[in-house]
Amino acid sequence: MTSQRILLIGGLLLFLSGLAYSLFYHIILNAINQHSLLYNLDMAFNMTAKGDFETASAFAIQYRIEAAAHQIHSRIPLQLMLTGLLSAPLLIASQYIEASERLQQIFALLIVLGGFILASGEIITVYGPEHGGNFITVGGYSWIFFGLLGYVIYTALYMWLHDTPKINRAQRAKAERSQ
Repeated sequence: MTSQRILLIGGLLLFLSGLAYSLFYHIILNAINQHSLLYNLDMAFNMTAKGDFETASAFAIQYRIEAAAHQIHSRIPLQLMLTGLLSAPLLIASQYIEASERLQQIFALLIVLGGFILASGEIITVYGPEHGGNFITVGGYSWIFFGLLGYVIYTALYMWLHDTPKINRAQRAKAERSQ
């Protein structure tokens, strides 16, 4: 599979999975999460009014956990779609660079797989061990960064090595007179 196909198919899959997760989140998870947030906040206020500060604190902590999960769930579709959109300019630029196809495949895979690793790390942060999810999320960001950095460095080197000197009119006229 060529690097252009990896970027095209991977970018489309990332974008479409971001849309699908957004629909799933807004149709199913958002209603459940909003109900849980309101319940925990209401119980924290009621327990505080009754003077039961220990129970109120427990409900407030649960509210904070649910609010953090809500924030992470709303961030996942954006990360997937933006990583998918990141592959579009790279797809266009890779057509004009005569680079090693194998190296371009590696960079394309780093970006596409980094997007999926990033989203899975965020999901693990919510449902699994938080520290493990954070490490996986940082790994996803790192894969995307190194793939993009590889494209930038390779493009800069290609442009630098294949640069032809520009001759202005005065130099061209002088060269024509000397012939």
